[in-house]
Amino acid sequence: MKVIIEAYDLWKLELPAGRVIGDCTCHYHSFDVWVICLKTNQGHSGWGFGETISKGIFTKPAPWITPMPTLADIRQRFERNAWPVIHGNNPFQLKMHLTRQVHSGSIPNYLRATPWRRSAALGSRR
Repeated sequence: MKVIIEAYDLWKLELPAGRVIGDCTCHYHSFDVWVICLKTNQGHSGWGFGETISKGIFTKPAPWITPMPTLADIRQRFERNAWPVIHGNNPFQLKMHLTRQVHSGSIPNYLRATPWRRSAALGSRR
C-alpha cells in the first residue's frame, strides 16, 4: 500500500523562553509558536513548527519581531497554499517539490519552518 498524507492537526501556542532574552534595546520572555502534525494512511506522523516573537519591549524594529497570525488565519492559509500540494501525496516524494516552493516565496513566511523538509520524521509511528 502506498504511503500518503491524509490528515493534519495545527496548534498555536505561546511558550515561555525560560528566561528573559535580550539586551539594552529589547527583551522578551516568550515565543509565539505554531505546530503541525502531518498524518499518513499508515499511521506515520511528521511534526514541524514555526515561531516568531511579538511580545516584549523592542526599541528598534527587526524582521523577526512580527505578530503570529490567528490560528484560524494560519489554518486558512495552510489549507489554501500548502494542503492542496501535500494532501494525498507520498511524504518522501514531496521534499524537493515543496523546498522549491518555499524558496520561491509561494508559501507564507510562518509556514517556512516546515516539517516536510524533515520528511524522514514521517518514518516514526505514533
